[in-house]
This record gives sequence, C-alpha cells and structure tokens, in this order.
Amino acid sequence: MTVVGDLCNRHGYPPALRSVLDEVVAAARAEIPGLRALVLSGSVATGDFVWREFGGVVRLLSDIDVLAFAGRGGSHASFSQVLRQLEQRHSSPLFEIDVSISPASALRHLPERYQFVEARLAAVAPVGEEVLPLFPERFDPRAARQSFFGNVWKGVLNWPGIDAGDDELYRLALARMILDLPILAFSESGSCIPGHAARVEAFCELPGEHPLAQSDLVGAVTRALRMRRQGDVSREDLESDAPRVIDALLDFLDGGGPLGDVDASLARRVGRLLPPRPLRRLAGELRGGLLTPGLLLRDPLWWLRRKEAVGGAALLGLLRFALAGASGSPPPGIASLLRAWSGGDRPVGIGPAYLADARRIYWAGRRRLYPSDAQKPGELDLVTGKRPRTRD
Repeated sequence: MTVVGDLCNRHGYPPALRSVLDEVVAAARAEIPGLRALVLSGSVATGDFVWREFGGVVRLLSDIDVLAFAGRGGSHASFSQVLRQLEQRHSSPLFEIDVSISPASALRHLPERYQFVEARLAAVAPVGEEVLPLFPERFDPRAARQSFFGNVWKGVLNWPGIDAGDDELYRLALARMILDLPILAFSESGSCIPGHAARVEAFCELPGEHPLAQSDLVGAVTRALRMRRQGDVSREDLESDAPRVIDALLDFLDGGGPLGDVDASLARRVGRLLPPRPLRRLAGELRGGLLTPGLLLRDPLWWLRRKEAVGGAALLGLLRFALAGASGSPPPGIASLLRAWSGGDRPVGIGPAYLADARRIYWAGRRRLYPSDAQKPGELDLVTGKRPRTRD
C-alpha cells in the first residue's frame, strides 16, 4: 500500500480526498525538477482534515499542507496549474492546497517553527521519508501566534450575513480559530502536541492552577472540535464562545487583560506578541509598496509600520463587529487601522456594507504583504460577494 493509501485508511478519509492527494503526489513527481522529498503535514497528516458528504458528493473543508524539497531549480508553472485545477474542482474558501517548494539545501537549516516541529512528529512523506528526522525539535513560540490572526481573518471573511441559512463555512472558521487556544496553551511552554483532538484532550486535563483551566474555555474548545468532526454546533454557541476565547488568549499571552479598545494601542500590543520581521519580509513589504502607484506619497510612513500588527488589530475589531451581528457603526478605530494597513483606503457604509468594504480593503493589503494570496480563488469569491462552488 502507498503512503497516501495508508494515511487515508488510518484516518478513514473519503476516496475523494485520497484521489486529490494521489494527484498532488503524481504531479509533484512529474513537474518538480529534482524532487527530493514531498511531505504532507498539518491536519491531513494528523487525522483532523474536515470533509462533509451530502448525497454522495464530498466537500473538502480543510487545507492540504505540502512541503516540497527539490535538488534543482526550474519552473513550477505546470505543477501550480494542476493544483489550481484540483482546488477549482473542490472549490471552497476553506480548502486550499498550500505547497511550499524549497531547495533541498534548506533541510539543513529549517526555521524553528511550530509547524515544522509538528511535521517532524506527525507528518508523512510520500517521497523522501528519510528527511523527517531533519525537521527541528524546538520552535519559537512567538511564531506560533501568527497563525492565530490568519484564522481570525477566516472568521471575518466567512461571515455569511445576519440571517444566512447556510453558515457552515463560518461556523467551521470560528471553530478553527477557537482551537488555536489549545495550540498556544502548550506552545507557549515549548510543547507541541500534534493534532486538534490530542490537544483538546490535553487541554481538558490542564491542572486547576493553569490560567486557562476554566470550565467555559474547556466547553468552548470541546464544542469547536465537535464542530469540525460533526458539524452540529450552533452558530450562536460559537459566536458566544469566540469573544471569551480571544479575551482569555490575549490575557494569557501578555497579561494585559481582555481585548479592550480597537485602536493604535491594540496594534502595539499585537506587535509585541509577534516575532521581529525578518529582512526578507521587510524587503517584500517595501517591494509591495513600491509597486503600488502613489502609495508612499499618500502615506510616507506606510513601510515603517508593523503591518502584521496593524492588520491583526484591525481583524480583531472586525471579528468583534461580525460576532455582534455587524449592526450599526463599527468600533471607531478600525478605519484608521485599515488605512494604515492598506495605505489610504477606509471602509464606507454601516452594518454589513461596512464589513464587506472592510474585507475588500483588508484583502487588498494582504495581497500586497503576502502576494501568493492573490492566487486564492475561494477568498476572492467571498471578498467580491460570489458564492464559491461546492460540487465534487
């Protein structure tokens, strides 16, 4: 049996997911010159991948995280095309085939990140399994915090409206964000427990003196895991859990109490939680600014600001607004944060119209900071108001 076949049998994955994984592996072998290793990590490796089946149609609702290491350079355009076709076939804003292609030499100095430590412990390698012991054993806990803000964005992005009949993507996004609480509860002490289910089990057994050992938080992470597994947790429960989790998480990370006001002071607080920007990120931000006509004239200090911190603070405010039903005027500080993030634009309107415009502005700034996000059709569909396809 192949590595992919064994993985899918072990976790009871549907044939549709196995087919996608087989196609990814086959395309990588054929299209990546000098492929040395191909590693499947994240939820698909730990057994936490989410899918739903209705009337024989399977809907894939998690990311597939793939790490590729190649001995030679060359174009990967044809490989990328295969991935885009697979994503379009199973289109959903929560499904993406996220592939990172690095030179094989990078295996000698992989950054000490949570995702790489988890890969060492739980990933599978259809190509080059011998590389897994080269993955780091330790990680910088500050880097583990960054993904939290990406999951806050998914909650804002997937807000479906006040009276939406189909809100499963939104509920799954909130559940995923809530499940960052167990990740950070253990990563702050340098511990990596692979898989959501194992982390929730350990979280429920935290000693009573632990600051996160609270019954409402245990209930929140338990419901979030149930939402991923069974999909039967109500929107009201998740919207009630999310603010408590955010307040508890921020206080746990820096002792600064709950969320508080959404303004420049929150951006500074978020900035203190994140690791320093590496030179590569600084160069990328400058390049993105220079490629935007008039940006530095409109906002000369744009490049000097801590973009991830400003954007993270804006997202926290937008999620709070969405959780409250996007009713009336939003917290007043969001517009200034989004202007600092985007280099000039401010949201207009009130209520859901404001949230929609804020999502557009945030997405434009995110594309500048993370250019690869421009290739995410599911996100673009939601930002522009289109409903993603859900067919197999």
